[in-house]
Parts: sequence; structure tokens; C-alpha cells
Amino acid sequence: MDTHNQEPAHGWSKPAFRIRRRVRFRRCVWMTIVALPTLVILVIILIATLHPSYSHPPHHYHVLRGRALGSTQPGRANPRHEKIFIASSIYDKQGRLAAGAWGKGVLALVDLLGPDNVFLSVFEDDPDTLATAALQHFTKQIKCNSSVLAEHIDRGILPHVKLPNGEKRLKRIEFLAHVRNRALAPLDDPTSSAYSTHFDKLLYINDVVFDPIDAANLLFSTNVDKSGKTQYHAACAADFINPFKYYDTFATRDHEGNRIGVPVYPWFSSRGRAESRKDVFDQKDAVRVRSCWGGMVAFNARWFQPDGLHVDLGVADLVVDHNATTPSSAVLIPIGAGSLGLTPLATSLPERDISLNRHLASNVTLPIRFRASTDTFWDASECCLIHADIGAASNYTGLTATGIYLNPYIRVAYSSKTLAFLHITRRFERVYTPFHKLIGWSLNLPTRNPRRMQEAGKSYEDMVWESNDPESMHAGDVSAGYKNKTRVALPGGFCGSRKLSVLGEGPEMRKWYNEVIETPTVER
Repeated sequence: MDTHNQEPAHGWSKPAFRIRRRVRFRRCVWMTIVALPTLVILVIILIATLHPSYSHPPHHYHVLRGRALGSTQPGRANPRHEKIFIASSIYDKQGRLAAGAWGKGVLALVDLLGPDNVFLSVFEDDPDTLATAALQHFTKQIKCNSSVLAEHIDRGILPHVKLPNGEKRLKRIEFLAHVRNRALAPLDDPTSSAYSTHFDKLLYINDVVFDPIDAANLLFSTNVDKSGKTQYHAACAADFINPFKYYDTFATRDHEGNRIGVPVYPWFSSRGRAESRKDVFDQKDAVRVRSCWGGMVAFNARWFQPDGLHVDLGVADLVVDHNATTPSSAVLIPIGAGSLGLTPLATSLPERDISLNRHLASNVTLPIRFRASTDTFWDASECCLIHADIGAASNYTGLTATGIYLNPYIRVAYSSKTLAFLHITRRFERVYTPFHKLIGWSLNLPTRNPRRMQEAGKSYEDMVWESNDPESMHAGDVSAGYKNKTRVALPGGFCGSRKLSVLGEGPEMRKWYNEVIETPTVER
């Protein structure tokens, strides 16, 4: 049978068949290029309009904002006249912070809180010429009691860790903890007015761009009771590196101590009881967490300034042998009349005595200060450990709320442009939810932390890196490595992970350069 002259099935001619196929192809292209994106845009617009995320804060937030905008009276956003200690430790390249939006925001916040109610402490390590000039100009505009201090920190007096090759390096977190504590120095200095002032709250501000009224709302509006008083140990803003991406994943942990997996809304995973995730879905202004930072944190000041008890400044006060000291070689840079010429911590800690952990774990000494992990290949953010120590001091058992909250209504950024866009992108961020869950599931996020469930004061077996004495060390020495050690857990096991970041050496050290050291593999 001759089949070459048969018509195509369904009575189509070859030209008609080809035309129909081209029409289908063009329709698919149109659907892909035009219709589908249009549908997505319509969905985003509907969500942003009818069901926006974190765009309608509780009524008392609007009341405070109205009070702040309706007058020029100093202290108008501080109705109870609470005493606030504002602290900030900055690296200000070419003075862009002090002379820019950050400096203006801090000065405006002081005015909102009332200069008579505020002590401002700013610390900067090794400012360049432009940064020093900007800081001097900034200091002249401060109308409250203040300490603005710039100095060169002698890295050599800070505790170092020993690497597998015998080299001693300064952990970056150790340095950052020390720098943060320098901003708290007036609380420990009997010559400062801050020493004898009972503060209600302490506000720590990073190098962020923020709305001063938002900062006031973080202080006075987060998790208020029926009388209008705040109820928190700490309340954090949410910081964004761009209009979509949450930044501070290193310090943020959900209510069960899990890390953030995918850094977009709703930020927290569905692992475990998923209480933090549920609080976000409920649009709460007090999302329960174990720790957070978010570029700006309001603390109950009691943890930093107990009545009648003041201790020496330092990152390792609770585990250090104060008999081992090294003369300080600080170089102080005078900034203004309000400056404090404080001597840096003159403490050398070449070796850590882990036997002292039991005292810290079972009885956290007040006032609390920033610290770093003592293990070589175990890093935990000083901004997470501070919350862990507060939890230990408040006898948190894991059965109730920590008193530590993330407030997603209060958002900060690292550029003015990003901050402006956050008012738009937050409205439709619910769209990210299915993608957040899918990506987290496919990548098995958040990652596992073997110390997450450790309770301070109890004994556990940990894999700990132990190095040899440098004089006896040589390449391939098998006696250096991970060893199983039974020891008493410190607060903050949930904060860490098995890695090591050290402060860069050489010219880049002025930039707080982060150098990641290759972590030896744990063999089980």
C-alpha cells in the first residue's frame, strides 16, 4: 500500500499541522514570558494589598510615633523617662558612619529619649584620619552624658588559640567581644556618671541605618503588658543586607536553639515545635527566640549593671587567671571633652583553664559581659553567647519563654537605600514561604549542632581539639587532634559550630579582616 499520499490523521494537511504546531509553540512562549510573570505580579500585588506582612504594628506603636512626630520637645518618645545607656562599637572607614546616616540617627534618638535620660558610649578601634575627624565633629553635637573613645587595641594582650601547625592566632570573636565590652566600659568606671546611674535599659547599636522612632519603639513598645510596660530580657531588631535577605544568621537562634536555615521570610524553620516560625506567621512583635542581634538590641539593663557589683573589663573575666598579666601599651586618641582615657584589659591568657568552666556554668557572674568560646575549633558569636549567659542567669529551663524576642516590625539595614525598600518588600514577603520550606528541606537546613541541647552546669562528652606544646610540635604529629573529653557545659552550646575564624594579620588587620582557618575533620 502506498502511504506517502495519505492525509495526516484527523484530516490535517501537512501545512495545517505545521501551522497548528507553531501556534501551540507561540502560545507556550507567550504563557512563559507574559502570562506567568503577570500572574505572579498580580499575586504579589494582592498579597501586598490585602494581606501584607509586618505592616500593621499594634496600636501603641502608632501612639508613640505620633508623639514623636507631634512635638519637638526633647524626650517626647520616652513617656516614663526611663534611663537608657546607648552603646556602640564601630569600625568607621573614612568616617562614613559618624558623618552619615548612622550619626544623624543616633543624635536624633538621643533627642527623642531626652538628653537627661541618656548616656551614650561609642568606641572605635584604630580610626583613620577621616574617621577621627568625623568622630570629633560627631562628639561636639552630643547633648547627653557621653564617652566617645578611640584607641589602638594591642592584639597581643588578648587570648590567642594554638593552631595545628603550632602558630598562635587571635580568634576574631575574641577581638569583637573585647571591642563590644570597651563600649560598656563607663558602666565599670567609678569616674563616669554611668557608674552611679541606675539604667532601665541598654541599647546596643551596630553600624546600621535605622529610623530613630523605630529604635524608640523597640525600647518601649516590644511585648508590653496591660499597664504598657515592656516585658523582656532582650528585644532585637531585624537587620537586612538587602531588601529581601535577613543578615544576622550567625547570632540568631529559634526558641529551641536551631540556626536559621534560609535567610528570607519566615526566617525560622519548621523543625521541632517551630514556635518561632509560628510567632512570625502570627505577626507577633515579640517572636520567641533563644538569641538574636539584628543590628540593634534593647536589653534590660539589670544584666549589665547590678547594684553594688562592678567587675573588671574584659572578654574572659569569668575564666581568667588575673595573676598572669602583661603591661598595656594602649594608644588613646582624644576625641572630646567627654572622652574617657580607659586602660584596656591588661590580661594575658595563653592557656585556658577549662576546670573553671563549672563556676561559670553553674553561677553566671553579674554583670554580664561579652565573651568568646574557649575551644580552638568551635566558634560562637559573642552576640549569641550574651543571650545564653542572660538565660543562665535568669534560670531559663527550656520549658518557658526565654524573655528574648525578635521584633520584625523594627527593621534596620546597612544602607539608606535598603532601608527605604524594606517598607515595600516586607508587604509581600509572605510569598517566600513555600520557597523557604522547599529550599530548607532540599538542603537539610538548619544544619545540625552537636551541642545544641547541652544545659549549662551539666557534664557532657565533647570532641575537643587539643594541640601539643609548640616546642615539641612537628609536621604529622599524631598526638595533636580531637579528643573525647567529659566536661561541664557552659551556657551557649546552641550558639556554636565547628569552625575557626581568626583576625587577619598584616595591613588588613585594621579592617577587622575575617580569615577562616581550615577545620580538621572529626573522625568518629
